[in-house]
Amino acid sequence: MFAQFIETPDFVEDIGDLFICPEVVEKHATEYETGFYREFGYTLVHGYLHLNGYDHIKDDEAEVMFGIQSKVLEEYGLPLHPDQETHGKQIH
Repeated sequence: MFAQFIETPDFVEDIGDLFICPEVVEKHATEYETGFYREFGYTLVHGYLHLNGYDHIKDDEAEVMFGIQSKVLEEYGLPLHPDQETHGKQIH
């Protein structure tokens, strides 16, 4: 399945694991009034971006990460709650 990619020097087959706790997803869905499936999608995309090296500690990095996150979620019809657009962080 991955044979065509393995010859690529920077290809990594296993980049890590994501563990998503349904209880935490439900808690956040209630807090943000977004619904379980939308919150699950947010958590999945957010975690996937972290696994791929994105972070939101510095404002410039956060702007890039949250921009990608927003685009992906919007394509799946899962818009962000305003507080989640910057993960509670002010972006200039």
